[in-house]
Amino acid sequence: MKSYKFDTRWMLSLFGTAVGAGILYLPIRAGTGGFWPVVAMGFVIFPMVYLSHRALSRFVSQASGADKDITHAAEEYFGRNTALFISVLYFFAIFPICLAYCVGISNTFESFIYHQFLPLASADVAEFIQSIYQVSTSENDKVVANLFPFYRALLVFILVSLFMIVMLLSEELITRICEWLVYPLCAILFLFSLYLIPHWNLESFTHIPHFKEFITIVWLTLPVLVFSFN
Repeated sequence: MKSYKFDTRWMLSLFGTAVGAGILYLPIRAGTGGFWPVVAMGFVIFPMVYLSHRALSRFVSQASGADKDITHAAEEYFGRNTALFISVLYFFAIFPICLAYCVGISNTFESFIYHQFLPLASADVAEFIQSIYQVSTSENDKVVANLFPFYRALLVFILVSLFMIVMLLSEELITRICEWLVYPLCAILFLFSLYLIPHWNLESFTHIPHFKEFITIVWLTLPVLVFSFN
């Protein structure tokens, strides 16, 4: 029973990590091309992602030892040299995802500090925050605030360091915290979905792009959705 609870916590933790980019941001970006191209891409992407992840899971699970990862499994099956090559390929498959999340979380904190935290800060803190931001106005009269390069690099270093510290903690503790966070996250997502019902635009169901435009949308958006599933 303990193993089952641990697996459940991992499942909820993975779902929580998927909500940000995998369920919200990237599919919404893909949805700008229309509803039916996304449906078509769903039929193409699901077997690609499902079969590849299932094969990877079986590849690692069949290795001797419950604590073995993909590197040990590859070495056991193919030898040290081939395992090194597979590990390098796996690294280059995961590293861009880490970079994308690093950029995304940095942009989120950068915007949060200026637009949400700044109005609540004291006078001295607010003055310091304003001094490290470069503020401009877009064509739509929207305020665009960006950290100066040095301070953005410092912010990225702090955020990545905090994430690394979290990863050094106990796996049991991390999965428990993620499990606690998933439930309010799901509740907020559900309530927000209900709130947006009056703003639904059903015209996208009746609009089907021309064949060339349809193929172009699918071709350009397919990597985005594959990335979101990963």
